[in-house]
Amino acid sequence: MRYSSLLVALAVVACGPMTAPQSVHAPVPPAAPSFGSSIEAPRTGLLVMAHGGTPEWNETVMAAVQPSTDVLPTAVAFGMANPYALQTALDELEKQGVERVAVVRMFLSGESFLDQTEYFLGLSGQRPDQFVLMGPAAADPDARFPLQHSMQVGTHT
Repeated sequence: MRYSSLLVALAVVACGPMTAPQSVHAPVPPAAPSFGSSIEAPRTGLLVMAHGGTPEWNETVMAAVQPSTDVLPTAVAFGMANPYALQTALDELEKQGVERVAVVRMFLSGESFLDQTEYFLGLSGQRPDQFVLMGPAAADPDARFPLQHSMQVGTHT
């Protein structure tokens, strides 16, 4: 299976029942479109979280993700659940009119940074006991709060 096919498949799985972020009210689910209906389904986007690395590694990840951009608005957040990278990716998707975000976490283990990711994205109100933050985020006490966005978010474990 090509990487882009895998990403789209994971996005479909992640788009299952979504939870509204803690900071906003849960939207009313849209009515199912019918013939002649002007109701549109919420626009879904893809946020890919990947561990950053060498330029060659990052280019490989971007090449694997690129075909999914033909199917869904897509943003990549490199880093280990880095709040700065996640906020930038969420902002990119929101600017593209995305209302629902499927988060695909490309880490070695499904548990890697899961509690931190869920907290930052508003999927859990449970603050992690310990944050794993690198670079400027490690020294920034403001980098330990849920991110600001108004989209529905879903992810896999």
